Amino acid sequence: MVEGCRRLKRENCATSKLTPSRNSPGLQVHRSHWVSFDAIDKTERRGDGARLILADGASAPVSRSHMPCLRAKGVV
Repeated sequence: MVEGCRRLKRENCATSKLTPSRNSPGLQVHRSHWVSFDAIDKTERRGDGARLILADGASAPVSRSHMPCLRAKGVV
């Protein structure tokens, strides 16, 4: 598993168990992915959505529904 990126199995169940940490704040970027802000290296836009490239070279999809939150945080 990528440090700073969690793949969620069930959105409503798994998300309720995730609480932001002072050491590693982040957010859910897709129904199956939560990413720490510290792990994000860059973003790639893809149409209405995006893909986050993480510090270790892995990537995580960003859904259209989560784009406004990422924009508000200055990630994309």
